[in-house]
Amino acid sequence: CLEGLRGALKLLYDLIDSPDLVHEAMRQVRSLFARIYEEFLGYGDKDRWGTTCALPFYSRGRFNRIQSDFICLLNPDLFRRFVLPAIEEEARLFEHSCFHLDGPGALVHLDDLLAIPQLHAIQWVPGAGNPPQLAWPELLHRIQAAGKAIILHVSADEARAAHRLYRPERVVYDVSVGSIAEGEALLAWLKAHT
Repeated sequence: CLEGLRGALKLLYDLIDSPDLVHEAMRQVRSLFARIYEEFLGYGDKDRWGTTCALPFYSRGRFNRIQSDFICLLNPDLFRRFVLPAIEEEARLFEHSCFHLDGPGALVHLDDLLAIPQLHAIQWVPGAGNPPQLAWPELLHRIQAAGKAIILHVSADEARAAHRLYRPERVVYDVSVGSIAEGEALLAWLKAHT
């Protein structure tokens, strides 16, 4: 929110020049986010029916994807001082949550993110110009070893290949298929091999 209001460059200067002001603005934004989320939760009786978010997944409980691409610009100290507490607080609002980890510049913060008990999954997106998601097996195994699920955006054939490499109870597949029959065949295969 603050990046949207100030722009990334100005906010970076604010973190150094006016840290107390940034902390106060963060406190206000975090309070507003929780109230806004609660308000929208009431529409459609989501506490009863479940939730979804920008990810194409359903949860019977409160679910959301947490994202801050701004962290790519921060060193670990600034991340821990300004952003990590907000991520931890936001994750506590949900029964199920994941963090959208966008680009190699964000990897410096991975250990801090993996240490958040209320984060259940990491959506690793390598970013433009980088090798695709499945070309990062060490990273994906590291996420799973920390007890988090990985979200894989793959084809049906890639899902079958990944299923052999990763702990299936810690994989969420976002699979693109060309037909209902192809999707049903993949589901049957996954059931038979899990």
